[in-house]
Amino acid sequence: MAAPVITALPTAPDIADPNNFAADASVFVAALGPLQTEINSFGTYLNSGIEFTSPFATIDINGGTIDGTTIGSTTPGAGSFTTVITTGDITPGLRIRNTDGSALAPSYTFDSVGNSDTGMFLPAANTVGVSTNGNLRLSVDTASVTSTLPHLVENGTEAAVAYGFTAQSATGMYRESGTGFLNFSVGGTEQLSLETAASRFVQNVVTPKVVLSDGSQAGPSVVFSSDTDTGFFRESANTVGFAGGGGCNLRFNNAYYGAGTTNPSANPQTVAAELGAVVHRDGVFRAQCSSAASLDLSRATSTGPIAIWRYQQTDVGSVDVTGSATTYNTTSDYRTKENITPVQGAVELIRALNPITYTAIADGQWYDGFLAHEIQTIIPTAVTGEKDKMKDEEYDIEPAETEVLDADGKVVKPAKPAKKGVRVVPDIQQMDYAKLTPLLTAGLQAALDKIDALEARIVALETAP
Repeated sequence: MAAPVITALPTAPDIADPNNFAADASVFVAALGPLQTEINSFGTYLNSGIEFTSPFATIDINGGTIDGTTIGSTTPGAGSFTTVITTGDITPGLRIRNTDGSALAPSYTFDSVGNSDTGMFLPAANTVGVSTNGNLRLSVDTASVTSTLPHLVENGTEAAVAYGFTAQSATGMYRESGTGFLNFSVGGTEQLSLETAASRFVQNVVTPKVVLSDGSQAGPSVVFSSDTDTGFFRESANTVGFAGGGGCNLRFNNAYYGAGTTNPSANPQTVAAELGAVVHRDGVFRAQCSSAASLDLSRATSTGPIAIWRYQQTDVGSVDVTGSATTYNTTSDYRTKENITPVQGAVELIRALNPITYTAIADGQWYDGFLAHEIQTIIPTAVTGEKDKMKDEEYDIEPAETEVLDADGKVVKPAKPAKKGVRVVPDIQQMDYAKLTPLLTAGLQAALDKIDALEARIVALETAP
């Protein structure tokens, strides 16, 4: 594109020459119109491409003149420019290049006294920085916008949030006026409130949900910044696990909750290697230990009950402790009894008992005792269960396997639940040896009565004349 030519104006009219002033003025005014057109054309030409290159050493004009010197694409005009000042808009198409600058000395500043350290510069490749008073305040790169100052906005409301979206101005975040609550609104309705004073969050939806990935023992869904393998996760259907150090130590589901050294199951007492305790939703408590007591109870100060047994909310027994002894109690209050009579046939019943010595199959130890089914025919209340009865028992055919992750946290071996089976085992009879006490006492009393009678007869015989 050729540079437009600007025609020189004719000689300005001289007021000192009144004879020619009117004619000169007429010619001068007539030339102003074409000159304005030429100037506009030259401005359009300049806007088509002007470039200042760092450090403003050259000006590249694609065809034109400066002070009568022809400038073209291969004939750059030399010049030294330390400041570019504009009092109006910069027309699109104008490119200005400068040194990178810094926060203290920005590349582009403002024509105002005391603001030479406030402006825009290039802090790094593909990054634009904005500084004020010599400090970087805002950084914009290809991936993010970073500010070193708080971004303060109005509180906003449910319907007009402070931080929202172009397509949904009623969805986003706002601060509830007069409180310290940070609220989240969806479609103009508050759905979540973070209450700093109470250190809690409240959801207002009908069915509140916080949706997380399932996670695993080694990588729980919710963890701590300094302990990423400790937290909770979804282990399987209807089951939440709590992991500590990458192992499941606590488990909740719709049937039971259990705590254990590893993978507490519903029946820890049926797995030899499983140590822990389980409480079932139907009230069943099961525990298994190795080197300590499965049930360890203590009273801190006063003596009294340490355990109480109830049937249908009525006390029927207890275990009491003192500083030196333990008492095992069962209900025996006269107010709970009727049809009271002496024990009948105690001696005959005692003679029917069959005390034995035996070794236990479980540990080979020698014991003295009775066979439950034999006692059941003599004193039925002392024995529970039935002779030779069997029951079904659940057990692990294959143990559960925990999830295995690689160094990048990817699952290389998924978790596998235990494979369960059912087997038939003996339903062992049990016996309460304390139930023999009344019978043995009555038999002893009968024996003592006979002894007393025999001793009296002996004395009478020995003292007879």
